[in-house]
Amino acid sequence: MNNGLFKWLAIADRHFKMTLDRELKPLHLNASNYYYLLRLNERPGMSQESLISLMYLNPSNITRAIQQLVQLGYVIKANDPADRRSVHLTLTAAGQALVPKIQQLLKRLNQQVATVLGDDSTVFQQQLEQLAKMAVRLEKGQPL
Repeated sequence: MNNGLFKWLAIADRHFKMTLDRELKPLHLNASNYYYLLRLNERPGMSQESLISLMYLNPSNITRAIQQLVQLGYVIKANDPADRRSVHLTLTAAGQALVPKIQQLLKRLNQQVATVLGDDSTVFQQQLEQLAKMAVRLEKGQPL
């Protein structure tokens, strides 16, 4: 295999992020923070620690993104009364109102990608998921 795979993955990643940034800008969101709203919509009251465990990102990046969403009025942070060190996250009404808009945008973009991939889009998504998990293991120095 040549390095063309990494080149094209990097180009696709960069331009998809730029597209998301442009499309999400009217909602005051970007490619780095919209995903948290979707996860919190699925699991209201999730602890910040649980959210961190779902993501493959540095915890400080997640903390920073959540703080932006709190400042935008999309997320509420509340300390757990049983464990003051634990913080629970909930969408505000404004945050909940954005979820269908984000989902509609992602559906549209996924449909555009599917036109290129055709019937192979589900297989491609599964392969990307496996590739991402492999990359995480490599980055952590774990065996494949």
